[in-house]
Amino acid sequence: MGGVISFFIFLLLGILDTVFAVKLNLSPWKFLLAGNPRLPDGTRLYDMECFQRAAGMLCAIYAGVFYMTALFVLLTQILCVMPNALMAGMLYIHGAVLTMTAFGLLAYLDSSCQVQPQTEKLSE
Repeated sequence: MGGVISFFIFLLLGILDTVFAVKLNLSPWKFLLAGNPRLPDGTRLYDMECFQRAAGMLCAIYAGVFYMTALFVLLTQILCVMPNALMAGMLYIHGAVLTMTAFGLLAYLDSSCQVQPQTEKLSE
């Protein structure tokens, strides 16, 4: 019974991430972009289109990972072959993919999505 509950929890999380990914790629709700980062002088830190695209990509990857974990929970319950070891391995992969995706998104935002600062010529 515990496997069925876990399956539905991971499935629900995957569905929620899919909804957020679709909304971010089409017409996002205001609260999804509430974390608009700005510098202390009021200038934007990231290009908003790129920021929105990156957030949608993050939600889509998270949805895929949650669906994969839900499928693995179901297969573990059906096969009954060392379910604890298989599930521990899957949850390790689940956490690793989520963590690597988050760090990858931060690197992508810092390398590709920053608003280019205005450069000044230094007089010699």
